[in-house]
Amino acid sequence: MNIVHTLPPFMGEGSIGPHVSPLHAFLCGARYGHDLQFDKEFGEMTAAALKMWQEDNRLENDSCFGPESRKWAKSEYGFDFEAICKTIQGETTFCDPLHQEESVIYKNAE
Repeated sequence: MNIVHTLPPFMGEGSIGPHVSPLHAFLCGARYGHDLQFDKEFGEMTAAALKMWQEDNRLENDSCFGPESRKWAKSEYGFDFEAICKTIQGETTFCDPLHQEESVIYKNAE
C-alpha cells in the first residue's frame, strides 16, 4: 500500500485511522450520527449517516466523503476537513471502493 502526504480526494467505507474521527464529529454535530461510535473506523453506520446527510443536502449520495461533500460541508457548515486533517498525527488508511482502485495510507508531511 502506498503512503501519501497529500490528503486523498475520497474517504469511503473501510477507511480506518485518526483522520476518520473528524467526520464522525461532523456528522454527530449535524445531527446525522447519533449512533456513531468514535472508533476511528468508517464502517456501515458512518456510511449510512453520511448518505443521509448527502441526500438531505442534495449532494451525490455515494456514501463517500469526497470533494463535493467536503466543499459543501465547508461552505454551509464551516467544517474544513482538510485543515483539520493537517493537525492530526498518525496514519489513516483511506479506502474508496467507488472511485479509486487501491487504498492508500495518508500521513501528514512533517
